Amino acid sequence: MNEGTRAAIEALLKADGSIIPAHRRAILDACDQRAPAPASPDRLLTMKEAAARSGRSTRTLFRWITEGRLEPVRLSARLFQLREADLLRLVDAEDGHPAPARSETPDRLAPAMKHARKTKGRKAGKTP
Repeated sequence: MNEGTRAAIEALLKADGSIIPAHRRAILDACDQRAPAPASPDRLLTMKEAAARSGRSTRTLFRWITEGRLEPVRLSARLFQLREADLLRLVDAEDGHPAPARSETPDRLAPAMKHARKTKGRKAGKTP
């Protein structure tokens, strides 16, 4: 991201008094990251990669598999991976977005903004 865009986003975040400094930093860090590649229907992800790509914990991903909402691709009796396209469709449905086939680059700010809304009013590092 170029410096002008970063400065504009930083000014908007500072103007919004409901976003605490720790969340501002997280959002700006997310902006600075390289955009992930668009989803490929054939790309397989490890649990760790899927958690990072979706902004969810591995625990949530295991729960979705147990509930039958996400189907793993078995590579052996104990080893499996997840289809990237299936994962992103489920994440979109969970976030209230329509679930058509996903070909565009996902919103890199969504996980940081979701966290900021969830912890609004609490100090950084504190858990309920």
